[in-house]
Amino acid sequence: MAIESREDEAKDVASANEFDLADVAKMMTAIQKLDAEWKQPKKSLGLTPANWRPHLVSAKRACHVHAVSVLRDHWTKRMAAAKKAKRQVTIAAPLSCWYANETILAADELDAAGIVLRLSGKIWKAKGYDTIVDLVAGENLIVAPSNLQLIGRKTLGNARAATDRHIRGRLFERLLCLLFSQVSDFELFNHNYRTETEEIDAVFLNRRVHGRCWPSSPVVLLSGKNSKGGAGAPAVTSLAAKMKNRRGMCKLGFLCSANSISNDARNHELRYSHEESVMVLLDGKDLDGLLDQADELEAELERLVVNASLR
Repeated sequence: MAIESREDEAKDVASANEFDLADVAKMMTAIQKLDAEWKQPKKSLGLTPANWRPHLVSAKRACHVHAVSVLRDHWTKRMAAAKKAKRQVTIAAPLSCWYANETILAADELDAAGIVLRLSGKIWKAKGYDTIVDLVAGENLIVAPSNLQLIGRKTLGNARAATDRHIRGRLFERLLCLLFSQVSDFELFNHNYRTETEEIDAVFLNRRVHGRCWPSSPVVLLSGKNSKGGAGAPAVTSLAAKMKNRRGMCKLGFLCSANSISNDARNHELRYSHEESVMVLLDGKDLDGLLDQADELEAELERLVVNASLR
């Protein structure tokens, strides 16, 4: 017979130093303010082999509030059973609990949605993310290189395999946000950013314009292309225009393709070589290489930027 989840919760929280069950109750209130469809369940979900009564449920969703340092196996087993039963798992945790690489990897393996909880005065506030990849990039969390490889390859593989054009684009954009968020100098400002006249896949802030060989570019733009035919010259023209329209704040941009970049695109980029900006063209092999060398990500990306400036 499975141990009641509330008993496990009491044991786990009692062993933690930072939060108690009263905090967990307040966190649940914050989650319900974020999304009023979340309700406290009156009974367990009736799952096998590990039964579970989540903190909150909504239709086919189940939410676990993770308020200890380690996401223990007895919780992941319950959430895996919920996933197998076609329930969307959501994991909510204070930001400090998301620093654990084991938690990030386990949550990603569950294809969980994520919620970050922050204490503002005496009130908890919640921010939701569709995926753990979005959470890592959005909160500028640095993950271990081995985890970046596992999560990044999975995300890139899903992006390449997707058949729907919009899903392909969204998954590839997610991969790019994850990858570039792991560069310590860069901070994700926004993705799928829209102005009155343009749409930009991802905008990063460069917090260190001196040190590494990044151009003096407080704003860094990313453009992602995930089409079977790869990226052509029009993609170069589009990114160049977006960089130029940033009032002198953007001197560094990346055109990234999940597959190939045409020779026409590479030749077309040379037309902008006289300008005081650098456009870096990264094809699928380059992205695979960055993931392969995740432990030297910044140095490898710097090498690619320098090479682009010397073309």
